[in-house]
Amino acid sequence: ALPILLDGNMESLQYEDSLREMFTIHAFIAFTMDKLIQSIVRQLQHIVSDEICVQVTDLYLSESSCGATGGPISTQSSRALSEANFQRKAEQLMADENCFKLIFSQSRGQVLLTIELLDTEEENSDDPVEAERWSDYVERYVNSDSTSPELREHLAQKPVLLPSPTRE
Repeated sequence: ALPILLDGNMESLQYEDSLREMFTIHAFIAFTMDKLIQSIVRQLQHIVSDEICVQVTDLYLSESSCGATGGPISTQSSRALSEANFQRKAEQLMADENCFKLIFSQSRGQVLLTIELLDTEEENSDDPVEAERWSDYVERYVNSDSTSPELREHLAQKPVLLPSPTRE
């Protein structure tokens, strides 16, 4: 039944019904596989047809020839700069998209997958006035000597607490 479904000669509901007839309650896994295969096919079609996906794939292939796309942990420090450059290029290509970093680690026969959402939004401002204000703020925060005597006196006073409302 699966090859007939994949060829497009059978509707998915008809496929589910035929599986229920054959496998009763155990058919769930088989018709879930149908939905999984359809999702995988849709994603693969997206990867090969979307312009950004094609550009990112080309970037990956070109950078992997330079060793910038990963390798053993023992050599990570020697390729850290090239990996960071590759990540920056990928983030620029996908500026309007969510960008994820996948890290595979193998230890004692087990593989660990780490998925990290990268922050691709730039929040840094190049405005010199804003940078100066930020610098002044940080300086005042770090340097307690710049606090005025009036403010220190006010902060030293016992705070006035408001009574909590009581419900009757």
